[in-house]
Amino acid sequence: MNPASLPKKRLLFIAYNFPPNADAGTHRSFRFVKYLRKLNWEVVVLTADPQDYIPGTPVDPQYLKRLPSDLEVIHSPVFRGLVKAICFINFLKKTISRRPKNTTDSSSLPNQGLQAPSRFQMFKDLISIPFTIPDNHIGWLWGSLLSGWLAMRRGSFDLIYSSGPPWTSHLIAYTLSKLSDVPWVADFRDPWARSPWRLKRSKAQKFMAEILEKTVVRQARFIILNTEWTRKEFRHFYKNIAPEKFQLIPNGYEPEDFEAIKQPSSSWGNGFKLVHAGSIYGGRDPVPLLKAWALFLQCATSHKDRLLLSLVGLSDKKKDEVNRIVLQLDLEQHVELLPRVSHREAIHIMAEADLLLLLQGGLSLCVPAKLFEYMALGRPILGLTPEGATADILQLYPLGRIVNPDDPDEILAGIRSFFDERNNVLPREEIEEFIAKYKAFDLTKELDQLLSRAMGRES
Repeated sequence: MNPASLPKKRLLFIAYNFPPNADAGTHRSFRFVKYLRKLNWEVVVLTADPQDYIPGTPVDPQYLKRLPSDLEVIHSPVFRGLVKAICFINFLKKTISRRPKNTTDSSSLPNQGLQAPSRFQMFKDLISIPFTIPDNHIGWLWGSLLSGWLAMRRGSFDLIYSSGPPWTSHLIAYTLSKLSDVPWVADFRDPWARSPWRLKRSKAQKFMAEILEKTVVRQARFIILNTEWTRKEFRHFYKNIAPEKFQLIPNGYEPEDFEAIKQPSSSWGNGFKLVHAGSIYGGRDPVPLLKAWALFLQCATSHKDRLLLSLVGLSDKKKDEVNRIVLQLDLEQHVELLPRVSHREAIHIMAEADLLLLLQGGLSLCVPAKLFEYMALGRPILGLTPEGATADILQLYPLGRIVNPDDPDEILAGIRSFFDERNNVLPREEIEEFIAKYKAFDLTKELDQLLSRAMGRES
């Protein structure tokens, strides 16, 4: 029977990261929605109102133009109580600590300046806890519950899907599933309770993360993980839960994003351009890389005027931090720091690289979404990563290598090896064969099968 002739299955798709939000998680949600609609699903998206994004959230208006015109997207409000509270506390701090301009007791000012911030910081930390469980998007919960419930009253749904982080999306899905008795599938794009880059959580935050994660894992029909390492970790931690509950659907890439990209051997002639695209946070430490780059410049003196390291997508704060290191190492002529750009612009910049860099220090369970776009471009990739999910893929990728992310000498050796082999060309067919399994449509077909199982039937 032709699938198009079957009744459409209705899915409530809950995802904070959705266009115009341009965070990395948006790509996975956008592609799933796009292709589920072609697989006989009627999808209604529940996401955040862009007016309520946290200041500094990357936005890509071009993404909005790619949404189907008939896709129903519900934008629910987000109460930013924490932001308002912190602004109020900062106002109080400035008011209380203000001193007359003609004060003469300057010797006491440093001590007073040190004491006031610590008291206010403790107070700020205390009042912030209720606004950060399970994350700082908890203000999205109540508006989304109302919007989701009204949507369910207007028309029945066969299934609920939620994507996290932020983990608030899973709490929304859990509640709506309980209220409506509609089955639910939860997609974990990152670890939650045992997240390696959230070690500064308070005891209350850690305790609640464990409780809430267990609740989600027990109540959802399936838990989707995007790396085999994460799936093994969840199966090991939740030994009393059937391992079949934890399913693997990796991240991938959209072939259409690369159709207009030509594959240049290099736009730099006899030079060498390295590109890292994406945010630098958590265990992603750029210092060893910059030290290795300084050492490389000392070795490649004959090509020095044609050597460039480009770091794309830095936040303003991180850009200032990295720039200080660049100046200390006297690298300003050979390092460029670029702000966030649109997804399309980022792909074009990556396509011009002789070598693409992946910073993944300290994170063994996760794979950055941009790795799959790196591979789709068919460019050489040097992974600064420990043994783990990212390393496993790069060691199989025909143009990939890994090095210790904390060892400048090892990073230098990796850069030099790619520089020496920069004119070697690998047949594109070899790369295509390797990356074919990461195409967005094929991954969405896996999701389609899993969602149908969650409903109690195969598609």
